[in-house]
Amino acid sequence: MAKKRSMLLWLLLLMACVLSGCRAAPGQKPQTALPTAISLGIGEPKAISTDGQNLLVVRTLEDKNEGWLVATDGSGSQKVFETTSTTFDVAFSPDGKHLAWATDELWVAKADGSEQRTLLKSEEGLGPIAWSPDGKKIAFIEEDNLRVTDLAGSARTITVVPESVRALTWAALPSGEERFFLNSFPSEAPAFVASIPLEGTGLMRLAEAEFFAVAADQLYLADPFDQGRLWVINAADGTDARPLLDSKVQAFAPRPESPGQLAVLQQTGEMQYDLFLLAANGETPVPLTSGSLAISPLWSPDGKALYYGLFDLEASEEVDDPFTVMKIDIP
Repeated sequence: MAKKRSMLLWLLLLMACVLSGCRAAPGQKPQTALPTAISLGIGEPKAISTDGQNLLVVRTLEDKNEGWLVATDGSGSQKVFETTSTTFDVAFSPDGKHLAWATDELWVAKADGSEQRTLLKSEEGLGPIAWSPDGKKIAFIEEDNLRVTDLAGSARTITVVPESVRALTWAALPSGEERFFLNSFPSEAPAFVASIPLEGTGLMRLAEAEFFAVAADQLYLADPFDQGRLWVINAADGTDARPLLDSKVQAFAPRPESPGQLAVLQQTGEMQYDLFLLAANGETPVPLTSGSLAISPLWSPDGKALYYGLFDLEASEEVDDPFTVMKIDIP
């Protein structure tokens, strides 16, 4: 009887040790499984249609770049355009009717890639571009000018802009006001983000930052070339700055339909860049990938799927494009 009691106590002690090992340490959340990511083929996601059914994916080849429409359900893909330009910008119109891209020409097509036509040509190159909220006009940078064209190709200059603009957004704020937002990378000064009224007068410098995204009345900012910080300010006037992350942020994307949530790309190792779901209320970021080399996070319009490019370090030299488009469904 004593031997049986001793064996029972030993088993209970072993079970307690196993269970305690499965529990999280005090103050830590239990480790959760990473969401499943599926491949949609080669390339890097650049834009998504308003209905969420197609991605515009860029495939980088040895002597050209190709733009492909890739179905987000994996059902198929088709090439839309190709260009020898090393840089170009592409965007779907907010009304879901059109697709535009810019190199040394500004092109517009139906959202399915059909009926392509040239709106404008420039010897200096065009871009970045941004659709008006109603989808009837396109803003673009040409040399040092901010210009706007309608879909008939009738363009006008709005104002001169600071040097080296790399991103442009035409946003409608909750107040009803529409403004242009852009970043500038001066050659001998820190990069900054600014906004411009539609009439073109009164540029407002909002913050020293390198990248930005407008979400409702909030302006999210990051400086990946500096400390890699992420913070948020009021989009209207740059006030009420609030830090979100203090380092290692490489890219980010506010989540549609979920105010205060962002997909954040952080450096997690020497050659590792992983995605996290961040809540602006201070909760611990939730990991979405681990040990990866991800780029270009892009949300679906309903915020239920996240797309990104995944770099393959082991890709052979015969592979033109080592990136794969990945998709994660997020509740």
